[in-house]
Amino acid sequence: MDTRKLTKRISNLNSGALIAFYILDVVLIRLDRLVITHFFKDSKNYVDIMNISAYVVQYLIVVPLCLLVFKVFDPDHDLKIKQHLRKPDVETKTLARWILMSLGLIYASSYINSFVFVAIQSVSKTQFHTVSFNANPTFLGVLSNILAMSILAPFYEEILFRGALFSNAQRIGSWTAVFAVGISFGLWHGTYSQIVYAAVMGTCAAFLVAKAGSLFSSLLLHIIINSIGAVQSIFMGFLDMEKLEETLANNDFSYISQHKGVFIGLIVPAAVVLMLMISGIFFFVREIRYHKDTFSLPEYHTDMTVKGKLGAYMSAPLTVIAVIGALSIAVCSAAGII
Repeated sequence: MDTRKLTKRISNLNSGALIAFYILDVVLIRLDRLVITHFFKDSKNYVDIMNISAYVVQYLIVVPLCLLVFKVFDPDHDLKIKQHLRKPDVETKTLARWILMSLGLIYASSYINSFVFVAIQSVSKTQFHTVSFNANPTFLGVLSNILAMSILAPFYEEILFRGALFSNAQRIGSWTAVFAVGISFGLWHGTYSQIVYAAVMGTCAAFLVAKAGSLFSSLLLHIIINSIGAVQSIFMGFLDMEKLEETLANNDFSYISQHKGVFIGLIVPAAVVLMLMISGIFFFVREIRYHKDTFSLPEYHTDMTVKGKLGAYMSAPLTVIAVIGALSIAVCSAAGII
């Protein structure tokens, strides 16, 4: 098959799975909310039960249904979980170094993303709506946060994006697949505050899979990032931000002193993130300088460049629809419409 046609075919299959995710996610979670509201609307734990149920529907039902897209339209595609989670093909110390470099790049992109959008809001004198991931300060709230961020999201997102989409796209070349799936992962998150760093994370995760030959590496990276985020969101859930801003505006630090434990719980992971970012960037620069061969990946269908194949991938009809849909969701989310 012609390389361009093959690339577009692979792209359409991958994006078709993501479009299926969007549709199923909206429909099934809305139905789930109706059921939860019917049975638990008077419960004091209504919001927490709603969140847990939504996560279960999204990851245990919607993602597996999306994987069926590959079974239906590409029956030869291998999605055996055991095979994808096999032992990595590289030494532990090498894998640890690559994961550290990935963490450095991901956290650096997160800071840059935040800075850019703060600057945009300042110049345009607008305030973007921010999606809150803070956990409710209840047992079920904390449980749902840990369940979703540290367990369900890493496992099922890695199976979908690196186990299915990346392995499918890798047939046209590893770097092409790394960038294509990385961009898709960022757009899939659907919020301006996550798109850039999620795209960098998706790219790094795909690179790890390409080098290590196993989802274990990207899964570990995903768990580390999400677990740190879960800790931060749990502690943030115990703060009343309006009261904090009000007291600080009056040069009153009593609220901080009354919640020392919470602020310590926020400072520690923030310090860990800063340390990981600095050390990760250091090793990344060192790797580029002394070990450029680290970044070599096999390319197939070399009659087209990586840039050409990536252009063909992103211009496939279903991918164009998926990109427009994801960007529309991000814009609507920033405007507070959804």
